[in-house]
Amino acid sequence: MNTEGAIRVLLVGGSEASMQDISDALSDGAGVEVVGETVGGNEAVVAAGELSPDVVLVLVDSLIAGMDGIDTVHAIIETQPWTRVVVITRNTVQYLVPAVKAGAAGILSPEVGHDELLLAIRRVHQWASYSLSASSASEKPGYQAVSNMTRVKQRPE
Repeated sequence: MNTEGAIRVLLVGGSEASMQDISDALSDGAGVEVVGETVGGNEAVVAAGELSPDVVLVLVDSLIAGMDGIDTVHAIIETQPWTRVVVITRNTVQYLVPAVKAGAAGILSPEVGHDELLLAIRRVHQWASYSLSASSASEKPGYQAVSNMTRVKQRPE
């Protein structure tokens, strides 16, 4: 798909099957185009430079060759500061602060549904941090409330 004006997404990390699942889910989303997939951290930084994605989804629970997931987020943001990064992890509480400090605009559980994934991509593309209210997070399995994400992101180092 090469859709004019679509949000360009790069997928990083994960097994071939997990990246294919996400790619398939996104292919149904109007206005979103998967422009590449990579498993390596160094490879992801190069791909982000070459492909100029609007949003990068980093699956940090998977082995990312060359560097860990949080280092990959930081390196992408350092080299492509206009690119928005969303971390996907089963350990949202453990990775929240490190992901935000590295420059991530959002954090999601891999159990999110298709609609929620598209919403997160669209929100971070509009330069908003993706967050769920505590009440909606408690109603959905696999979600963690990250409503303080913007405040954490703006905290000085």
